[in-house]
Amino acid sequence: MMTNQVVPKPDAPNWAVNILSFCCIPLLGIILFFVWKDEKPTAAKWALWSSLASIGLIIIIYAIFFMIGIGLGAL
Repeated sequence: MMTNQVVPKPDAPNWAVNILSFCCIPLLGIILFFVWKDEKPTAAKWALWSSLASIGLIIIIYAIFFMIGIGLGAL
């Protein structure tokens, strides 16, 4: 007698998506979070965190360059 059992899909962070979300396309991770949040919650969370880390790093770098520009402009 066979029973119909659903085999859960493995839910692990997708490193290719995380690298793309961090290095190239932060918007990709945000979009994939909303697409994957129900069926792959761990992978979705990692994609979102990669995107947010990238955006935060970009803001910090721009702020540093802005401060350097203000400092050089005052000379």
